[in-house]
Parts: sequence; C-alpha cells; structure tokens
Amino acid sequence: MPLSPEKVYGPLVLGSLFASFLSGLMTLQAIIYFRLFSQDTKSLKTVVIIVWVLDLLHTAFMWEGMWFYVVKNFGDESKIEVINYCLPGAGIATAIVTVITHCFYVHRIFLLSNRRYWIAVPILVVAFARMCGAFVVSAAMLRITTFAPLLLHFSWVATVSLDLSCAVDILITLSMFVLLRMGRDKSLTLNHVIDRLVLYTFETGTLTGCATVVAMICWVVVPNKLVFLGLYFPIGKLYANSLLGSLNARYYLRNLKKPGVSLPFASSMSFAIGSNDGNDTTRTRDCPLKQVISRLSRNAQPLEEVEVSVQREVHYDSQASSNSSPKSEV
Repeated sequence: MPLSPEKVYGPLVLGSLFASFLSGLMTLQAIIYFRLFSQDTKSLKTVVIIVWVLDLLHTAFMWEGMWFYVVKNFGDESKIEVINYCLPGAGIATAIVTVITHCFYVHRIFLLSNRRYWIAVPILVVAFARMCGAFVVSAAMLRITTFAPLLLHFSWVATVSLDLSCAVDILITLSMFVLLRMGRDKSLTLNHVIDRLVLYTFETGTLTGCATVVAMICWVVVPNKLVFLGLYFPIGKLYANSLLGSLNARYYLRNLKKPGVSLPFASSMSFAIGSNDGNDTTRTRDCPLKQVISRLSRNAQPLEEVEVSVQREVHYDSQASSNSSPKSEV
C-alpha cells in the first residue's frame, strides 16, 4: 500500500520534536553530571561522553532526515517511499546507546548479586542480540532504500528486535527490584535509601519498557503508516536520560543518609550494599575522612592531668589617696 504524506510526515515531525526535547534534557543532565561528579573514574566519564555524543549525533541524523522529507522534497510524493540515509544512521546510534545503557545496568546487577554470572550474563546476551537485530534492520535500510520491500522482508527482524528490547528492560527491572529488596532485608540503617532506589528503578525501567512496547504495537498493528518511527526516535534518548539520571541521582540519594551513616557508593557504577567480608553495611573505606578519624582514635594516648595553681597578692600604698584603686598581680 503506498504511503501518503500525512502517514510519513506526521509521525516523523512529532517524534522528532519530542526527541529534541529529550536531547536538550540529556545535555542538561550531562552538564550537571560533570559539575557534581568530577571525581568519578575516567572510564565512567568516557561512557558519559560517548552516550552524549551519540545522542547529539542521533539528533543530527534525525533533523537531517526531516530536512530531506519536509523541506527539500516537500510535496514530492515520489520521495515519500525513499529511505533517507539518516534514518538507518539514527537507528544505529539508538542501538549503541541502548546497549551501553543495558550494559551499565547489567554491571550494577552483577555487583548487587555478589558477582553472580548466571544472573548477569543471560541479560547481557539478550541485550547484544537486540543490538544485532537493530544493525540488521539498519543495514537493510541502507541497501533497499525504499519502505515497501523493507516492510515486506524485514518486518520480522524489527519485531524480534523490539521484543528483545522489552525483554531486557523487564529482566533488568525485575533483577534490580529483587536484589535491592534483598539488600533492604539485610540493612536497618539504609532502608529509606533502598526504598528510593527501588522506586527509581521501577520508574526508569517502566518508562523505557512502555515506550518500546508501544512502538512495537504500532509496528505490528499499523506498519504501513510508519507511526512507530515517531515513537522509535525518542527511545534512544529515553535510555540515555535513564543512564545519566541514574548517575546524577547519587547526589540526591547521598543527601538522604542519616547522620553517621555512609552510603555504599564507593564505586560510582554500583549501588551494591554491604561488603563481601560480612562487615556492617556502613563502610569506613568509603569515606577517607572517617578512615583518618578512626585511625586517630585507635592510636590516641590518654591525656595527662595538668594542675594549674593561681596565687593572688594585693598590695596597698600607704601614701596613696583613699580614692586610688588597688593593684592586682597574678
């Protein structure tokens, strides 16, 4: 069935506008991150920079495509069926940002689970399978260059890719939820912080998962109208904002701690609670100041008692007038 202008332009323009808003939010979060967490590791800063650059690249591809369809070839119905090179470019950028975000959360799950590979590895495999599916669809878009053959021969690949993305979001959300709840049962002093983490995990996982599910439904139900593209454009930016929001949330979570409690954020990539040696959930090594104070308190010697005696003598001058004041010496 041929595509009409409103079936192409409408979803693309609306999706691009919303995605641009999310891109601005991503830039704001990146600036906040580098101002608040300048002491983070270089590897984590590199991840943030890569995601930020990919997000900006995705925005550039997106609006270059809008220029091709809405401005340069406006009114030319022969160009509606053409797949501009910017669409697969945006798809590749989305796939890379998505897999980076998934790997970030899988790493947290790995640490929270006390390095249990059987929990983290299956999620990681599904995440990379999803990325491969997105690469296949993007390569097909570059090779076929028109929508009709793409929808006919590669719709199942896109469907599987979206299904895998939904599966990864669900697995990550459930794993984080269960592991955090287990950590809550072991901790009495950090329950309020863990509750916030559980809520934040549920909200971010639900947001990205619901967006992917809605895009998948539109792809399956109305593939010929390309409505899914309007929903697919913002998905990568939702993942990018999820990653940066998770990092920046550490500042808020640290302010929730009670006096005398050190939150276990020694690793900026981890929300892991407690230590492997069975010690208390509050870790002295997380805070250098606490470590110094602890050493000083262990090595301190008892203070010696010092007695201070004060003698006071008062002398009167017989020749002085009666109104003169006495002199005091200590």
